[in-house]
Amino acid sequence: HGFKGNYTFDDFVRVFEDAVSVFGHQGVGSCLLAGIEPSHETLYGLETIAKLGVVPSPTVLTPFVIKQQSIPFVYDLDELIDVHLTFYEYINKYKLPVFSGVFSLA
Repeated sequence: HGFKGNYTFDDFVRVFEDAVSVFGHQGVGSCLLAGIEPSHETLYGLETIAKLGVVPSPTVLTPFVIKQQSIPFVYDLDELIDVHLTFYEYINKYKLPVFSGVFSLA
């Protein structure tokens, strides 16, 4: 619950809409932490930004500092696999490039 904790999902959508209007379709990307909220909410967020033309990069929560270790990981293995597979469905459906990082679901 830091600085970004004050923003709502709709606030982020408006920012992404504005960014896409400036930088164009697939000119904007976003890293989403998978595992810190119910999987259906992560998938809703992924599809929402994919529809806008934002390139999503879902990343599995991997705590690096002590403070992050207190954040509960709420997925079980089946949910993690489901989010991974659904992410690829969205990539294909919205014809987005795949951005893959070290801890990415891609």
